[in-house]
Amino acid sequence: PVLISSMPISNTSFRLMSPALPVSLGAGATQTLTLRFAPTAAGQQDGNITVLTTAAALTGIGETAGGGGTGGCGYFVNPLTSSV
Repeated sequence: PVLISSMPISNTSFRLMSPALPVSLGAGATQTLTLRFAPTAAGQQDGNITVLTTAAALTGIGETAGGGGTGGCGYFVNPLTSSV
């Protein structure tokens, strides 16, 4: 199994909502990570997301997220798909 141990995000406008970490994944399993975008200032907000795992091939997967406005009126995340 692969353990997703933590998911640091560089911008506090983005927050992991689910699942509660750590989470263990068996062979062939998938996991959806749900983020909330709640900006405190107007304008473009970008963040770097790192998914830390126990799998040597996946340790420190990086992804970017961004959005604009306030109150969550804009949001995008590039889909992240990785396999071991």
